[in-house]
Amino acid sequence: MILEAGLWAFNRYRPREGWLSLILVVSAITCVIMAIDEIGWVPEDAVVVPAALIGLLLGVVLAKRPLSTWVAWTFITLYGLLVVLLTLSNLWPPVHLLFGHWSELRQLWLQNGASFLDRSASWIETVASGGSSAETIIFAVILGLAVWFLAAYVGWSTFRQQRPLLGLTLMGILLGLNVYYGNGSIYWVPIFVGIAVIAAAVLNFANLEQKWQTHNVDYSREIRTELILYASAIGITLLALALLLPGINLSKIAQNLLTRPAVSSAEDSLARAFAGVRQPLQAVPPGAQGGSGTMPRSFLLGNAPQLSETIMMTAKTQVLEGNEDAAWLNGRHWRALSYEIYTGRGWTLSSERNEPLRPFEAIPLPAAEAQATLNQDVDWIHDKRATRYTLGQPIQFNQATVTSWRGLDDLVRVRSESGSQYAALTRVSTATADELRAASLADVPPALLNRYTNLPASVPRRVHELAVEIGADLPTAYDQAFAIEQFLRQYTYTLELEAPPTNVDLVDYFLFDLQKGYCDYYASAMVVLARSLGLPARMATGFLAQPVDAEGVQTIRQIHAHSWAEIYFEPYGWIEFEPTAAFVTPHNPPPDFFDSADQYIPDDSAYEAPPIPERAPQKPLPWKQIIIVLGLAVAVLLIGWQQYSKRTDLDDVQWAYGRLQDNATRLGQSPQANQTPHEFNRQFLAYLDKLAQRPHLESTANTMKKPVNKITSKFVARQYSMHKTDEGENPKTVWQQLKRPLRLLRLLRRLKIIN
Repeated sequence: MILEAGLWAFNRYRPREGWLSLILVVSAITCVIMAIDEIGWVPEDAVVVPAALIGLLLGVVLAKRPLSTWVAWTFITLYGLLVVLLTLSNLWPPVHLLFGHWSELRQLWLQNGASFLDRSASWIETVASGGSSAETIIFAVILGLAVWFLAAYVGWSTFRQQRPLLGLTLMGILLGLNVYYGNGSIYWVPIFVGIAVIAAAVLNFANLEQKWQTHNVDYSREIRTELILYASAIGITLLALALLLPGINLSKIAQNLLTRPAVSSAEDSLARAFAGVRQPLQAVPPGAQGGSGTMPRSFLLGNAPQLSETIMMTAKTQVLEGNEDAAWLNGRHWRALSYEIYTGRGWTLSSERNEPLRPFEAIPLPAAEAQATLNQDVDWIHDKRATRYTLGQPIQFNQATVTSWRGLDDLVRVRSESGSQYAALTRVSTATADELRAASLADVPPALLNRYTNLPASVPRRVHELAVEIGADLPTAYDQAFAIEQFLRQYTYTLELEAPPTNVDLVDYFLFDLQKGYCDYYASAMVVLARSLGLPARMATGFLAQPVDAEGVQTIRQIHAHSWAEIYFEPYGWIEFEPTAAFVTPHNPPPDFFDSADQYIPDDSAYEAPPIPERAPQKPLPWKQIIIVLGLAVAVLLIGWQQYSKRTDLDDVQWAYGRLQDNATRLGQSPQANQTPHEFNRQFLAYLDKLAQRPHLESTANTMKKPVNKITSKFVARQYSMHKTDEGENPKTVWQQLKRPLRLLRLLRRLKIIN
């Protein structure tokens, strides 16, 4: 039934030009797809696959329909936008959400769509203001649409215009540009050219064949085969000539073109607009999206601690607006940047857009409630680092800076080349526990929720189950975050660690196996557990704030380098959490830690964190079970051997004679097909006579001759005598006389003592 259906579909939808022509066109398009994938221009370049294949299919289908050109290409354009935008915005829903899960499907579309629009708007705003953007989503849109239209035109020119070389040439130009500017493998070009030559020949013949059939012209079917062979030969010849003959010096031509002012200006503009696009043969930089990821302080893994008392910076802090009692600043952090992509092996950064700001120009952070304003005077001492560390979120600097953003208003970090001393205004949340409890996840911007709740599918299931055990039954997002923080503070803090195994998820390894570590492990675990519960969370790095001296100066040393977790609460912004056991958390301070203010002191005395999971003990080998299993296996083998030896289809005489022949074969005296039993007997006795010439084997060989003769005689009588009789010695008894001597001879032959 299936075969018949397949044959019907094969014949029903067979193109007039034949399946071979379509296969060749698809193969040519596949070369382009693989060449683009090899370069890896942007992380989203997977859009090329559906764009190329669906675009080609739509072009072929519409070329076969009686539609005018402009109507057909209107459909191609609309569907191209639909496929590319849906793919890049991740709006294709999983199949299981299409059946009754409308609320989850709506949430998926809302978050992913908002994220796509946020990234696109970020790129447009940066480029419009003349800035540099490492955002790659717009380049992916352009790449996807370019491949879509070219693939569709290949199908159109092949099956409507009957000019396959026209569409394939344009696609070949795209391939050449990809290989040239991406410095990719040149081998895709000759493969593409060879396929294109054969495809053009096959399609041209198919069109001629159609004309011949229409006009009843007689022709030989063998022409097709000959044509393909000739086309292949021509294609190979052209490729050989292209590779062997001297080529045109394209480098000089390109250099002359690029030095022209208009071209140079356009190139600079494109470089700023698409700063995140991969450069030719450039390795993916540390922290770039799509990498395997590392811990921010991965240099500690497997080594002795390398943090020292080296002074990194000094700072003075003054509260300008808000609670003037700055004691509640204890437990806070000097923040450098945040990571949002967890890979299972560490953290990476997504593409960023850079926006330059003038001195004292306000940083356009989104509005947030319950904020205190701080002034900070920082003196960076250690090196010429461009990163600007601030206590809280920066809102202004006294020097020119470059701000890096995810999307429109998600600040990642601030850098400056204007010296090592700077002043900054920052804001720090003063929201109380009750205010944070009143915050709802439903109010979190969808783009932000989409960005900071993603986890790789490789995170083990038991990590998600642990998150549910810790906080799923708690009533608010803040209670869940607080519970995760308190749970993790039960783990042992240490810097003395060996490198983790290469095939494990680091958070899973920390929670269930290692159960000790330093701040990167704690912070990573809190972010992953929070995201498992749907909380928008990220990992931040920088330094721990330190107590001030008599002059109000904090001294930050290298050993104070730290990482922590941040969770978003609308409308209060990002709230710091300190899951690392060795350090103070503002969410559960020790008694009398604060002098007056009740900030961040929740009434959570009734909360008890669940115990950390028990490590599975290394079980000793179950020797008793192993011995029993081996004993049973040996017993089964012995029983099987005995059953095989009995051979119920043979009587005792046949069995004994068969055993004699088997052993003779193992001694190099195999019976021949043309031998009678007596001839085989004489052959084996001659072998025994030869062995008897050795003094140490004389007795053994002579003792064997009589049992050999008996077994042979009984077998001859059994097979050929008309009078069957069971008189005389039992053949199995006779065989027992040969068993040990034959075993000895086999051993001596294995030891090469006898031949």
